[in-house]
Amino acid sequence: MPSPHREMSPSWALVPSLDHAPEGLIRVGNILVNPSEPHRPLTRIPAADEAQENSLAICASDMQGYTHAYGSWTRNLAFPPGEEIPPWARPHEGSAIWCTNLDIEGLQDCCFSPIIPREETVQATLMRDPTIQALLEQHGGHCKLYLVNAIMVAHGLSIKGKRYHYPEEGRPWDTLDIAIINPGPVIIAYQVLEIVIHPAQRVMLNVHRPDMLDPHFFPDTWAMFGHKVLSRETEAEYRRRQEGEVTAQRVLPSSSSSSF
Repeated sequence: MPSPHREMSPSWALVPSLDHAPEGLIRVGNILVNPSEPHRPLTRIPAADEAQENSLAICASDMQGYTHAYGSWTRNLAFPPGEEIPPWARPHEGSAIWCTNLDIEGLQDCCFSPIIPREETVQATLMRDPTIQALLEQHGGHCKLYLVNAIMVAHGLSIKGKRYHYPEEGRPWDTLDIAIINPGPVIIAYQVLEIVIHPAQRVMLNVHRPDMLDPHFFPDTWAMFGHKVLSRETEAEYRRRQEGEVTAQRVLPSSSSSSF
């Protein structure tokens, strides 16, 4: 059993997309091969059943809503010849301003109890799973998996923003308006623990923290969360334009020649 003094508070990771409900594919107890794909479990630990036995009790904490306005200034730098230009930088270069408004009516954490799941319990569950046994046979009895330990659920999520580009070198003024409205409940983040299985089929649980450069790293502030989500949607919108796809309903582009 892990030491009570062991550091077991993994950082949050941003979900791949903001369209997962709590009763959907991303659930506490999911066992993953890729920690960036919480919606694609290899198998899962039945958290509800374990909770009834008080082995992996479920806890929930509610927080009040959050409202924030955020702005930033960036400049798209020139890219060296031969280097691939990111989709968001292809339509134009020069100075850009982001204006972000974030509003969340309520937040809720759904997680295993603060007492970390017992390694013996996780081991007993996984060693009975035929999918895990087949995976261990492929890798000589050793592998690393990931356990979804917590999810963060938002209610009344609203993220709206504008990206302005100044007219430079004859380029016209243009803007891109983005709105993400989801009354929820919707999952916005999750936590995982590393599961290391040794050849002797002994299980160890370790902290997993996404690197700050990881696209799924959950920012330290809500302002940066809103900004990061909008940046992701902006890049997706530019990519859709490049590929000639129909614009998604939740992303609303517009053009304007007016000033602020």
